[in-house]
Amino acid sequence: MNEVRATSGYKWIVVIVFACSLFTFWLGTISSSMLDVHVDYIRRQLGDIRERMFNNTFIKDHVDRFSELLLLSPSNATDQPKDADKKAGAAGYAVLASDHHFEYLFPLPMVVLSWRRLGIDALVILIGTKEQFESDKHLNYVLSSLRELKTRIFFLNSSLAESFTLAQVSRLYAAALEGLNLPDSTVLITADADMFSFKLSEHMPDLRAGKKIFLYNSQCCGQMRMPADSENYPHIPMNTIAMPVVLWREVMGISPNMMTSGNGDLVATRLYAEFGKALVTGPGGKGSEKWSMDQNLISALLHRWIKKNPANQQLVAEKPSLDQRYDRAGWNYDFSKEPLAGKGDAHFLHPMFGDNWPRMVGLLRLMFTSKELEWCINYHTAFMKL
Repeated sequence: MNEVRATSGYKWIVVIVFACSLFTFWLGTISSSMLDVHVDYIRRQLGDIRERMFNNTFIKDHVDRFSELLLLSPSNATDQPKDADKKAGAAGYAVLASDHHFEYLFPLPMVVLSWRRLGIDALVILIGTKEQFESDKHLNYVLSSLRELKTRIFFLNSSLAESFTLAQVSRLYAAALEGLNLPDSTVLITADADMFSFKLSEHMPDLRAGKKIFLYNSQCCGQMRMPADSENYPHIPMNTIAMPVVLWREVMGISPNMMTSGNGDLVATRLYAEFGKALVTGPGGKGSEKWSMDQNLISALLHRWIKKNPANQQLVAEKPSLDQRYDRAGWNYDFSKEPLAGKGDAHFLHPMFGDNWPRMVGLLRLMFTSKELEWCINYHTAFMKL
């Protein structure tokens, strides 16, 4: 009887091997275009499954990242380094941006790592062309480090506005980037390049509770009103605003792939329409109205979106004020005695590198694994030797 069973088992093995061979032969005969169709179909089906799972089983402080294993096709890598990790379908991305100023550019790789410790990946918008970044040794080193971390990178450029303005406001337009290729349900979180966040639950909407938008520290900045509006409304900070891709497009009045080939003119012309060309192109720095155009714009557009349909207010959740913060204004912390528990974020030193670096390492040691900490230290050391 055992011999019969063994023989039967061998027959099934032969049948399975034969079937696999036929499948391999068939796969080799279909055209690449047909294969693309099948791959796209599978991706869409998995995307639908992922969306249902995300809406039904989202748990705060833990993000399901199984669908990051799906690779984007080459056509989706527009304006991204060839060796960037072209992932699709993560439940959420922190949207970071910087121009060539190292106060904001240098920390980017470590800020990417800080979001990953919360289970959220990051996409980075760099203001300038890829050629400009690759031709300068310091800029190229930061770019190469982001690529080493397999970060999704988009380059954006425009002569119609200053680079810092584009860096700030472009975060609101991430859903219009060419090649973004994310499911509508993917949450994009505007985040600062000089900030570490410690609690995911304070930066993601609870979809199970019917919330689609989350505003962090939403009552920090009082009230405001744009000239086109008839009443005051909350002045919302950019760090952080979270909502799904589909809502970003609705609130901002944008559509997929509007910013093609790294052209950032869309951002600048929108600012001209809202604020006037004189403000956008005129003088102004930190503390000026020009410096806060990003949060002025999103505050106005979100207010108008809710005013148009008051039921939208039910989709918004917020954390009105901060927990305790590590703040650069009083950076005299003994991190050997400073647990992260109870802290909401860290608004860290400018610049992060050079003389300030020893004052930063204690916090990095609290946040990261030993391997990640070693990577950060090596990153700083190599940067300072350039």
